[in-house]
Amino acid sequence: MSRCVLGALVAALVLAPAARGAPFRLLGTAADSADPKNPANEVISFDTGERGAVAAVTHRFARAVRVPDLDDQLSVDYLLVGRKCGGGSPRFQLRIDPDGRRGRLRAAWAYGYLGRTAFGGGCPLADWVFQDMTSPAIPVWDLSQFGGPLTDTWDAMELYFAALPAHRVLEASFVDDAASFYARGRGCAYFDLLSLGDRTLTSHADTAGTGARADRNRCDTASRRG
Repeated sequence: MSRCVLGALVAALVLAPAARGAPFRLLGTAADSADPKNPANEVISFDTGERGAVAAVTHRFARAVRVPDLDDQLSVDYLLVGRKCGGGSPRFQLRIDPDGRRGRLRAAWAYGYLGRTAFGGGCPLADWVFQDMTSPAIPVWDLSQFGGPLTDTWDAMELYFAALPAHRVLEASFVDDAASFYARGRGCAYFDLLSLGDRTLTSHADTAGTGARADRNRCDTASRRG
């Protein structure tokens, strides 16, 4: 699958209708799951074991949000099992309208890659790890769709959008499409305490959507049966 086609598929997922009654919508192979280290802990998982699998979690903002408003509000606990991060997945995505819906500029995506290197990578394996995507020290943000840098820190990203004072963040998503182009990214990943803006995913009560289907996610079939 080409990256252009893949990008269109991911966009279709994260722009799906917003969930009702829950702040987070699960899409693709994302599903409610149990923490493999503590089955009493409710988490979500992405199954990227099959080539072409795409998983996503999305949250739309009901009020006007600007990039600085998201400081300390984009983070996740992650556990990778039998796979790695890299090749741009998993990643945070912010859909930003540069001129506040005035129509002159089209909304586009800012990407924040999981890990400790540019474009993702270096994720510790087999244990829970916390990552704050607004840390000032890590250049993990990609503003290429806005004509900006490919690797930027959060602080630099805030300065970039300060020059566009009418901008609005319309939606925040967490996406994994590595299965289509990064073989070492195929497998199961578990996520907890996912913050997309002022909401944090802490339990299955926070999720809704078509992703929570056992036939599309095999990461913890046994725990779901229990």
